[in-house]
Amino acid sequence: MSTTVLRSLFLIALLSYGFSAEARSQANGLGGYAIDFVALNSDSGNADCGKAPKSAPICRVRVAPDVHEMELLLASGEHVSRRGDSLMFVYRGEAMRVWLRGGLQYPLSRVVGTDLWTITLRVEKLDELAFSYTFAPGDLGPTDLPEPIEWRGPLAPAGPQRVDVLQGTLVERILQSAILQDTRSLSIYEPPAVAQRPLVGVVYAADGKSVERFAKVVEPLIISGSLPRFVLVGIHAAQGQRRSYEYVFGLKRDNAAFLAHEQFLMEEVMPLVERSYAVPRTAASRTLLGYSNGADWAVATALRNPRAFNNVIALSPSWPAPIAQPSEARRVAFFIGAGTLEPNFHKSALEMSALFKVHGVVHRMRQGLRGHDMTQWEGLLPESLMWTFGREGRAETGPLTNRPSASFHTAVTMHSGPKKYCSGLF
Repeated sequence: MSTTVLRSLFLIALLSYGFSAEARSQANGLGGYAIDFVALNSDSGNADCGKAPKSAPICRVRVAPDVHEMELLLASGEHVSRRGDSLMFVYRGEAMRVWLRGGLQYPLSRVVGTDLWTITLRVEKLDELAFSYTFAPGDLGPTDLPEPIEWRGPLAPAGPQRVDVLQGTLVERILQSAILQDTRSLSIYEPPAVAQRPLVGVVYAADGKSVERFAKVVEPLIISGSLPRFVLVGIHAAQGQRRSYEYVFGLKRDNAAFLAHEQFLMEEVMPLVERSYAVPRTAASRTLLGYSNGADWAVATALRNPRAFNNVIALSPSWPAPIAQPSEARRVAFFIGAGTLEPNFHKSALEMSALFKVHGVVHRMRQGLRGHDMTQWEGLLPESLMWTFGREGRAETGPLTNRPSASFHTAVTMHSGPKKYCSGLF
């Protein structure tokens, strides 16, 4: 075979490689730079455009890097740039890996030979989207992440009204728990006195560090009369993996950490709060609130103790609802919220709604173009509390809006089989 023929075959093979789907992960961009695209975890619902289901509201776009554009973006103090129906995120730093965290959770890919990391995501109805984001280099945990930045499309609904300075009182109590054999903090918010209106109940919230943020959303609603006065008690979470064990019933076979935390709530936290504040001591006056794994905690705790808690606000739950006795479960009313941009959590919420429908459990399901972040959870907080406290027709008798289709009824049978744990930032 002649040298000319061999050279031609080599060039054909090289071009075929350069333009294959796999090779695009190393495709040269402007200036000769390339991106080594990180593999996506399909179990998390993440996929590249072209491989994602047609109904998927979000997918990753594989584009060759424009390092000059990235440099200009960072020089302007920004980290995200819009390109039509897509968003390009850019991070600079030395790390083994970098994650986009917050409402959208994806791994960034490195621009080869640089300290630049990037990802481009195509999102449906981008004009209507609001989310928060931050970057997690290495193995940073949720408590170590920088403060998230909010991005809001021009047609996105406005966020809830909030106050900068609270008129009510926010105190932190540190408990030396004999049950947990550890110290645990409580953040407790009591609203200001308004026209001699009494306190009507207590909302016990998981991930208690969020209480100050929630209080700044709740307070203007209480002052205006849109919500009654109630005490908001934030129970701070354990660190690391123990948080998941305390919050998710069924994650470990013996449930020892969950059961100890449940006893801590019932025998140490509740008595302290109900001695300290002039609140009713009834199941109807108690609400459990949580997001992500905290939602799992709220749902499981109420279903296991329906004569102690009659109300649950579960935002972005990830775990099946452990209904043992449907007749007892009907004592509890559930507000469930999830976003289409958090696929596994959204699926879990829909399955939970379907299960409650089958068993005649009162609940309201809310879904929309939202991600796994505080932007969603704070946005749902006013409606969830108004519904819980009866300002939107609390005396409803079954599932309300966004009823799942028959396909989700079939999914209910999955609860009797192996359980899938959804792990996100929170």
